[in-house]
Amino acid sequence: MTKDTFLKCLENLKKEEICGFGLYTDESVMSISISCNTITHLKELQQEEKDYDEYFKWSINEWKYEMINEMHFSKINEELLNEHNKISNNQILFIKHKDTIFKIAVEVLEELKEESLFKNLNSEFVLMFGISEFDDKEIEKVFAKRLNDETKFMEFKNWIDSEE
Repeated sequence: MTKDTFLKCLENLKKEEICGFGLYTDESVMSISISCNTITHLKELQQEEKDYDEYFKWSINEWKYEMINEMHFSKINEELLNEHNKISNNQILFIKHKDTIFKIAVEVLEELKEESLFKNLNSEFVLMFGISEFDDKEIEKVFAKRLNDETKFMEFKNWIDSEE
């Protein structure tokens, strides 16, 4: 589903216009969705809010397209919500579940990266797994490092470290 959704983005947007793609959830892992950003949208936000260039680049919740292909994720999201409802009162099970979902999401994106799906895109392109309401910057850095080249990772690291 994730690959098909990205290929659909390529059909609907110019290749050079795409500057971000990723999976997105919240800390409670009750749903997961796909987001995509465009260079036009990124530049507009950066013009509106000076000094927030990196925030808009890396914050998937600020991207142009959110919840892409939502219908195809409805079954997964239904299962995630049911699982959350079953285990939310058990901290150990919840943490294990959350870690598993995070791991799977990043692995899916890594597999697509290894297939060279994201080659030859805009030089600003970033691949992300975003988590709203999440404050573990070290884990976020691990994800960004796994999904991006060293230069992009260092941009992310420098930005997120400056947010402290």
